[in-house]
Amino acid sequence: MKTLYLDTAYNQVIGICDERGQWLEIKESVGQRSSALLHSDLHKMCQSHGLRASDLKRVIYVAGPGFYTGLRIAYGIAQTMKLSGVDTRGLYSYEIPKLLGEQNYTWITKAYRGEVFVFESKNSQGSLMSEDDFLARDWSGKVYIHHPRALDDKMLAKLSTTQTTENLITQNFAKILPAVALVPEPALYYFRAPEDEFRPNP
Repeated sequence: MKTLYLDTAYNQVIGICDERGQWLEIKESVGQRSSALLHSDLHKMCQSHGLRASDLKRVIYVAGPGFYTGLRIAYGIAQTMKLSGVDTRGLYSYEIPKLLGEQNYTWITKAYRGEVFVFESKNSQGSLMSEDDFLARDWSGKVYIHHPRALDDKMLAKLSTTQTTENLITQNFAKILPAVALVPEPALYYFRAPEDEFRPNP
């Protein structure tokens, strides 16, 4: 079963793996225009490996945490393919270390509007905190981030590690794939409710 992987929570990562969970190809794109190229990138990727869209039998996508617009890109593709009978599965970025056996860690990414999203595995809870509170706190434990570009330099300097869950899943997809294939499709996890996300800054 060929699997399509999509992560549009921050950058855009698309990949296709074979039945063993080994990548046929994976590509990361950076910048606001990357979403406009997603369909053509996916088409080229399929062509280069002699695949048709109907050969993709499963889609796994990052369902958050993230911004409304970014998350809807991967979700929209997954739901469109679901109409054709494709199995769709989502996962949250902060779950990735746990799927690989990590028990005690924190996952962090910037949520803008002067806030940072923090998930702590010890209480299985995620929340927003102000950047000032983030900078005032000690982050000496095991910390994962979504991507280095998702934090400012001064925030990165507070962390003892900068291991990213974006790299973690792409480097360990074969190990994670069986677990993700068994879980129900989750709701999208937005940093904020859409009515708050699109409210103009004061």
